[in-house]
Parts: sequence; structure tokens; C-alpha cells
Amino acid sequence: MYSYCFEARGIQQYILETGKLKDMVGASRLVDELCQFSGSDDLLQKVIDALSLDVAKVRFLRRAGGAFIALLSNKEDAIALQNLWTLLISHYSPGLEWVDALEEGNTEQEVVELGIRKLLSRRNNPPVSLPEAGPFVQFSSRTGRAGVEKKGDEWLDNSTSRKRKMNNGSDDVGRHFLPQVFCKSHVWAHSFDEKDDGNNRLMPFLEGAERTLGVIHADGNGLGVALQSLQEATKNLPRYQELFWNFSCAIATATRNAVLVATEKVLIPNAQNKGHYSILPARPLVLGGDDMTIIVRGDLALEYLNVFLQAFETASHEQLGPLHSEIDKLPEKLTACGGIAFIKTGQPFLQAYALAESLCAHCKKQSTVSEGFKPSSLAFYRVTTSSIGKYDRILNDVETYSHDGTYYSKIMGAYDVCDSSASDLPRFSDLKKLNELLTDDQNNVFPSSYARRLLTEMSRSPHLVSEIYQRWRQMIKKGNELDLEEFDAIMKRLRVDKPEESPFTKEINNRSYTPLGDVISLNSIMQKG
Repeated sequence: MYSYCFEARGIQQYILETGKLKDMVGASRLVDELCQFSGSDDLLQKVIDALSLDVAKVRFLRRAGGAFIALLSNKEDAIALQNLWTLLISHYSPGLEWVDALEEGNTEQEVVELGIRKLLSRRNNPPVSLPEAGPFVQFSSRTGRAGVEKKGDEWLDNSTSRKRKMNNGSDDVGRHFLPQVFCKSHVWAHSFDEKDDGNNRLMPFLEGAERTLGVIHADGNGLGVALQSLQEATKNLPRYQELFWNFSCAIATATRNAVLVATEKVLIPNAQNKGHYSILPARPLVLGGDDMTIIVRGDLALEYLNVFLQAFETASHEQLGPLHSEIDKLPEKLTACGGIAFIKTGQPFLQAYALAESLCAHCKKQSTVSEGFKPSSLAFYRVTTSSIGKYDRILNDVETYSHDGTYYSKIMGAYDVCDSSASDLPRFSDLKKLNELLTDDQNNVFPSSYARRLLTEMSRSPHLVSEIYQRWRQMIKKGNELDLEEFDAIMKRLRVDKPEESPFTKEINNRSYTPLGDVISLNSIMQKG
């Protein structure tokens, strides 16, 4: 018995590295066509067909998101698959980092465990990219790699050249995000800047509003624990491979169903009608397993992620239900977390993705609720400087100040998207209600400018924060006392214990938090122009 494991590494970096949307579109298509759990028209299937490997000769435990685990009974078939696949992948998607492992064992479970262990050990030692460029070579200014083709004044390396050739106007990745009924009438944005990319499928920004984009990254919670449970429960079972394959398909289907719901609810109603078609205000990049990355117009990004996270929890329950009834150690459902980095169109997407990923990781650090699940939660950050760091550094260096021995953070961090959740996190729905209170068109007596001033003075003159906050409250009360009562009620639900005294939560590990920084960011993001 043989196992062959393959994994593409650094997929988001591969897609985003040049910062050009036309390269991102081509790179997304390259990754998407490597291997899909449907297996109908991907590169892996072409290799299998070329080697005449039918379902009796090769069976899969996983096949999605640029990775697969295959079981083969014949040594020659296993070696042939490895040789042809690695030869082809290097030419098909140059510049993509990957690792693979071929192992032999006595049982299905043993050989898969050996293969995965070997694959993990090789992550820090990927194959060398040859040939190395010499000193008399023209390099690509965007990637620092050897140029192989000149387009205008720009030298393209082999990887970028390949990506641009794959960007032929098709929406191969986008079809996973779009319900079938809309595939003929709707298309995805192919450009953020008409002058830069020369594409008529420009992101439909709101006229008069700031051109802001939300780089979204979402990832499932507890998948590793679920796989361990499945591994233990299927020891020595004859259906080992089948159960693992069913689990992989269930997760991939749940993620896909969740993005379809989010697209239909949030993006379809906001598409720009161009006559024969409508342009969706987003650009999908990655969808594989429980992993999702997409760029959405700024004012829609939070609601897109909010709907996706709730839909993923529901969809995973639907997909894992039959497996849970058969293997009770498997969870009944999975939850997910997500992060959004809000940037301008000219800012670097690779760093924005790293920020979104770190925001997602911050959400995953939250405590598990009583049902044994991490809460479905989101975190976001609006970049207002030229440099983009990761969230932990931003929280400590930019959004936190010290006063009288206590650290005060201007933002809350993670928000639970489910109102019925048992978690201690503040609810995203309450943050939206606070924003509505500040932006109510009929309410001209709620001076939100005081909130902005308050945030400024937190770093500049922390001793004035209490005085400015109380003055703000007096202004609200003078305009409409009911507004102040509603403000206090929302702040309490956002974990601010005594909003009549302070906009901060009680101290948690020598640190207090306030939602005011988040609501001001949300207010700016949601401006309609």
C-alpha cells in the first residue's frame, strides 16, 4: 500500500505577490485548476487519465485547495504519478511553492499517517527553484526574479508571465462563488483601476465615495481536532479512505454553499448593471477546503463576511450531520473565523492579506464556548497609514495607550456574529446598531465628532479622555435624552460595564477596551458618498 501526498504552499502569497489584479486573476485560476474535489476537469485528473489510473488504482482522501492525498496499491503506479505530477506542476505553475511525499505501509491508516508526517517535515525544505539567475540577468522589478519577457517597459519573470497568460477573461474561480442561476448574467470585477489595468470590468465603486477595498480571509475552526477524532474512530475500519473522503467533501461543500449564500445576499443586489451583464463588486481569489479569500468593495465587506460565517456554521451542520450520526466523535458542525483588512486600491495587497490573516488568527484565540466550539467571529482593521503590519503589532503599538498603570485599547478586536451564541464576545450586530445611532440621518443632535476627538486625545492627552467623554454625553443628552439611553444600552451589550462613567470595559489582564475605535472605522467604511 502506498500514499502520495501533495500540498501547494503559500498560495495567497503566490496570488497576491505582484499587487496587480490581472496577475491575481491568472494566479487564482492556476491554483484552482490544480485539483478540485469534483475532479471533473482539473490538472490532476488529466495526469490520472494519461497514466490510465482508474478508481480501482487510485483513491483519494482529500482533493481540494491545491492539495491531495492519494492511496495506490501498486508501487509503479505511485512512482509514475509522482514523477509526472511534479514534472507537470513545475511547468504549469512556475513560482508556486509545493512539497510532496511518497510513502509505503501495510495498512491505509499507517501509510497515510507516514505520508502526512513526511509532508509536514518537508514544509521547511521545499524543492529548489532552478535555474538560479546569474549577475548578468535582467530582473523583474516586482518580484526580484529573473525576467523572461518584456511587456512595454516592464520585465516579467516566468511566474508573472504565466499568470497573465492565464488571465483570459474567464471566471473559473468565480464560478465557485456564484449561484448557477446568476452565472450568465453576472461577472466579477477584473480591475480596480481602469488606467492601470485597461479592463472595462472595473470594480463598481460608489460614486463620490472613498475607493476602499476589504481583503477578506476566513478559515474554519477545529478542523485539526475533527481530523484527529476521525483518525481515532476509523482505526482498522475497512471504510477508512471512504470516510475521510466523505469528510473532506462535506467541509468543501459547506464552504462553497456558504459563499454562495453570501454572494446572493450581499453582492448580487449591489451589482452594477452594464446592459448585457452586471459587474459584481468583488474579486474571488481562493476557495479550498475550509479556506476562503476574496476582495470585496469596502462598504459590503463586513456584511459579506458576517453572512458567510453564519452560513458556514449552518452548512457545516447540514453536511456533517450524516457523518456525525455514523461516527459520534465527529463534531455536529464547525464554526469559522474571519478577518478583514480595509485598504485603498493603491496599497499592497500582499501585506493587506497578511493583516487579514492575523485578524482571523486573533479571532481563533478566543475561548471555546460551553458547547465545545470556538465562536463564529470576525475582526477588522481600517489601514490609515502607508505601512501595514500584523494585527498584534498594530494593537500594541498603534491602538493602545497607557495611563495610570493601565493599558487602554481603542478597539475591541473580535466580534461574535451569532446573537444566540454563548460566548463572552461582543456581538457584531450591536456594533452595527451603534453605528446606525451615530449615522441616523434624522438625528442631527448626535455629535459623533466628539468620538473622533476622543480617540485622538487618547494618545495625545489621555488625562483629558474622561472630561471629553462626559462632555460628549452631555451634548447627546441635550439633543435627545432617549439617544443617550439607547447609547448606554448598546455600550453595555458591547461589554462596557459602566458607560455612564467610561467608554471602556473593565480591566482584563491589565487592559481595558472600547468599541469606539471600531465604530468610527465602521462609520468611515460605510460612507455612501
